[in-house]
Amino acid sequence: MIIRGTLLKAGVSGLRLFPLSSLVATLGSQIRPQIREQVRLASKKSKGQDDSSANRHAVLRKQAKLDRKKDLIKKLEKERKDAKITKITPVLMQTDYAIRYLKAAEVGQPEFNSTIAVTLKSVPPLHFQQIRASVRLPKKVQTDRVAVFTTQEDLIPKLLEVGATYAGADELIEKVKKNEVEFEKCFATPDALHLLRPVQKILGPKGLMPSERRGTVSEDVIELVDSSQGLLDFLIKDRILTVNIGNTMFTSEEIKSNIGAVMKAYRDAIVKNGSRQIPILSEVILSSTHGPGVMILA
Repeated sequence: MIIRGTLLKAGVSGLRLFPLSSLVATLGSQIRPQIREQVRLASKKSKGQDDSSANRHAVLRKQAKLDRKKDLIKKLEKERKDAKITKITPVLMQTDYAIRYLKAAEVGQPEFNSTIAVTLKSVPPLHFQQIRASVRLPKKVQTDRVAVFTTQEDLIPKLLEVGATYAGADELIEKVKKNEVEFEKCFATPDALHLLRPVQKILGPKGLMPSERRGTVSEDVIELVDSSQGLLDFLIKDRILTVNIGNTMFTSEEIKSNIGAVMKAYRDAIVKNGSRQIPILSEVILSSTHGPGVMILA
């Protein structure tokens, strides 16, 4: 029983009065150490939980990183395998249907301005940045203009007979300087090679500068000109080749024969340049001037 700040306590000898403040102090001295111990234990337990949680998170992060790495490896392996298989797409057609489809896309367009091209892509990627080669198409796409530099006057009429468009030496060189002549192929005899130095910067960037390494310099230049008819030069860059193989006036069989010749020349050029394995064609795409690109089963 509390009476005005004192505690009335019944004892054996009777009622005694105790101050309330002294009772609180006594109880506080007894309870405080227990509270400290409970706080210490709780803090220690919380710290242990934090450490174990941090360790657990570190293990989970490491495992997640390994899982991502494994997934990436699997993805790359799958892409490599899929690259060897022609994927079925909405524009995947048989060659005959693709040719008919592209010809239909060129209806109403001028014949001379409606060409059909083939694009080849290989896998694995090539180690060569650029490869220059040539192919003789069964069906000629166009007649190239040929220039022959020679100082032998008696050869000029014969060269013009076998298909050369221009033939000569000093006079032809002057026309080249003035950009009065245009041609797609260029040959020379050894005696005229030193005369081409003034036009080297004009012919070189176009890939027309005659050289022995490329086989465009020879004493038997008549044979070079004759054999070059129907020979199409091409450039493989970053494992991709695109070349014109015909126009809308070509029959399906003529276009298909040209496609086969280009594919063979593509593989041969890569192997000739030091590749240890024959490239696998991952994509063969036909396209036309005004039509879309169509992947074919070749």
